Amino acid sequence: MNESITGKKLHEQDYIAISLCASFIVDPLEDYLKYWSKEFELDVKITVAPYNQVFQQLLNPNSLLNQNTGINVLLIRVEDWLRDQKESSHSEQSDFLKNTYLTFIEAIKQSSKSSITPFLVGIVPLSSSHSFPLQTATDIVEINSKLTAFLKDIPSFYSIDLTKIAALYDVEEMFDTKSDELGHIPFSQEYYAALGTYLWRKIRAYKSPLYKVIALDCDNTLWKGICGEDGSLNVVIDENYAYFQEFLLDKYNEGFLLALCSKNNENDVWEVFHRHPQMKLKQEHIIAHRINWDAKPKNLTSLAKELNVGLDSFIFMDDSSFETEQVSLSCPKVLSLNLPEDSNTFFSFLNHIWEFDRFQATEEDMQRNKMYKVEKQRKEEQVNYEYFDDFLQSLNISVNLKPLKEKDLDRAVQLTIRTNQFNLNGIRKTREEIIKVIHQDNTYNQIINVKDRFGDYGIAGLLLATQFQNTLVIDTFLLSCRVLGRNVEEVVMAQVQEYCTSEGLDTIIVHFT
Repeated sequence: MNESITGKKLHEQDYIAISLCASFIVDPLEDYLKYWSKEFELDVKITVAPYNQVFQQLLNPNSLLNQNTGINVLLIRVEDWLRDQKESSHSEQSDFLKNTYLTFIEAIKQSSKSSITPFLVGIVPLSSSHSFPLQTATDIVEINSKLTAFLKDIPSFYSIDLTKIAALYDVEEMFDTKSDELGHIPFSQEYYAALGTYLWRKIRAYKSPLYKVIALDCDNTLWKGICGEDGSLNVVIDENYAYFQEFLLDKYNEGFLLALCSKNNENDVWEVFHRHPQMKLKQEHIIAHRINWDAKPKNLTSLAKELNVGLDSFIFMDDSSFETEQVSLSCPKVLSLNLPEDSNTFFSFLNHIWEFDRFQATEEDMQRNKMYKVEKQRKEEQVNYEYFDDFLQSLNISVNLKPLKEKDLDRAVQLTIRTNQFNLNGIRKTREEIIKVIHQDNTYNQIINVKDRFGDYGIAGLLLATQFQNTLVIDTFLLSCRVLGRNVEEVVMAQVQEYCTSEGLDTIIVHFT
């Protein structure tokens, strides 16, 4: 498979345990996961649950799945529930499916309470070559839909679309009827390879630092043609360029920031945005821009400063190999991608760049663009004040420390992975490490919420500390870049000091690197 594995590598010392469980034979996935683990030089321990033991694995708190501290993969094929019911009448099959479905969702609920591990869950679609009567087939399709909807509300259980994976990798035959009949191995080897690759992409997104900003050229990138020469209505946005813009909108909704970094007259560019009827992207989707004739490395550096993120958070896309090479040379931390000359290959190109992957978009991710727009309003307001302290006072900043709960887990893990600028020691915390400290005695674990008169910064910080005799030892203290320069750290430490006084602690030790 021609996959992109450029960009950020996983840390060499990282290790992950992957547990596989399915209502059918899932062992072929192991080889493909091991292949990708070698490509990324990541140590893995892959274990496969006993054959068709899904319910037992979910219900037993000491099972392989519930004791795993890495990532679980759970694959469910509803038609397997009827494997021993083929001679039953439709009404009997229907009742059996409904009862098994109810048992299954209760097992999921119980596992979600006892497991500290994220689950990637795939619901296997009904094969076109199935031999079920129409009524039974309809029941199976309905339960598949209900399961998919149900999983959206279960913390730590994340659905993956198995049909989309087949389309993504151009799999000709998803199912293998013969191997299914002989050994309960329902998928073709080609599909097992595609599924193993996709699962590894999810695992990589879970473990690796994330990109935050997509910086885009305009001419022959967002559209075909040169807007300054052809005119705003005469540049071409055919189905391929429209797909590219729709792809970018999907990334926007997942929390990426979109910026323009293009050599043009600024008015020409915005005229295309405002007037061209095929434009999918709107000016409101663009968080920042550098539309001028300066060198693009200079403009990217300026954008990073404006957005208050590192250059290693940027993906830069341009149709010109000269521009991407210049960026790679001058800003090596930026991932520079040369958009293919043939726009017919956009789909294949974009969907096989792993750096665009997200494990799961959190609420914070989906609110990121809104938060950055509010930050722009703050900066515009700041120019009205001669002294920065006066501006800070006008913001009416509220800093609230709350005990860290399991519902905050995704955001807490995300903060430890992403936060670089204000981070005591750069130690990345895994999901299981954070959940363990939640349940430990003599700990002071806080999430930091910040808001002001312009809006809510959301969960913008994390503090993890342990009480030892008369001492509070702070192991983790980090703040999102969006609240830096707001004196938030001073307010947090003042509240920490108040806590120590109330608990009779007279010393604070900080683990700082």
